[in-house]
Amino acid sequence: VFDGSARGLPCGDVVIGQVAEGDGCFSDPECQGAGVSHRCSASGSQCGTCILLSEEGVACEGDDDCRGGLTCAGEEDSPQVCTPVEPMLAAGAACNGEEGPLDGNCDMWKDLICLAEEGESEGTCTEASFDAQEGEFCFLFGGVFCVDGLVCPVTFMPDEDNPPTCRNPVEAGETCLEGEGFAFMMTPCVSGFYCHEESGTCAAQKPNGASCEEDGECAEGSCGDAGVCGARSLFGDDERGDYQQCP
Repeated sequence: VFDGSARGLPCGDVVIGQVAEGDGCFSDPECQGAGVSHRCSASGSQCGTCILLSEEGVACEGDDDCRGGLTCAGEEDSPQVCTPVEPMLAAGAACNGEEGPLDGNCDMWKDLICLAEEGESEGTCTEASFDAQEGEFCFLFGGVFCVDGLVCPVTFMPDEDNPPTCRNPVEAGETCLEGEGFAFMMTPCVSGFYCHEESGTCAAQKPNGASCEEDGECAEGSCGDAGVCGARSLFGDDERGDYQQCP
């Protein structure tokens, strides 16, 4: 029952699994201790059973095999084992900014991102800004975000002569893509439209059954492996199919 009583609780405390170890299931949240001690072995459109997750030091094939707080990792040419997840970094901590501001292990729950000087790999966990107004400079990879309702053009290399600034989403048929290569700048379209790469303008999202290449082209948000728009699966996997009750 969605009565508002769970508002503010961690996601894992909102849905509490009831299926015991060894019993039938179709998705992880059905299992007791889901994501912490157990998961569902189901795959494809088949039922599975609730299975026990592995402890620290036990061999694994993927993160889904390990208990909560553990990740499946190992040195090159060595067996992978369940290993403690590195704690997220606090404000001011040194971080690896080589892969971008969101991949430096800074605490994103506290709006922290890893910012590094151009050409440097080591950065610092810094609080992102969300108060840029219309017409003011913004840069998603620099931690400068727009106030609610405005969008910031996506670009990897801001142009000094035409810098990204906070603006309203682009309307249907108007230009949303400028520049070429890494110097491109793409501005999000209004709801129900996507930025068509070839024309560089906002085009209507496609209905289920239409051919596609990216999720953003589809009205329901999912371009399946076959390149056809369809409904987004609750399980994040187009091959899972519709939910079913498992014995």
